[in-house]
Amino acid sequence: MFVAFKILFQEICKKEVDSDTPLGGETMKQWRSLLEDMHNISSLSIDRCYSSGLRSLESPLIELYGFADASNKAFGGVVYLRIKSGNSVVCNLVAS
Repeated sequence: MFVAFKILFQEICKKEVDSDTPLGGETMKQWRSLLEDMHNISSLSIDRCYSSGLRSLESPLIELYGFADASNKAFGGVVYLRIKSGNSVVCNLVAS
């Protein structure tokens, strides 16, 4: 979602549109479409408690995994914390 905003901003900058110039045509259509998509997101919640219940686990295996990807228009990266204990596995988003 947010990458789409960044890509649109890149396109506007490449066209060297002045900041006081109103958007028009296809650019305005894209902007309105992105705003409409944002309104359709009812809520976004990211739990930041990585160690919830960790003390009760027996011999937990704790690992960090990082992934990255890139294209001509955007790039991104993400890090996950993976906790395994017995048959139970929990993954949490750390950063993106």
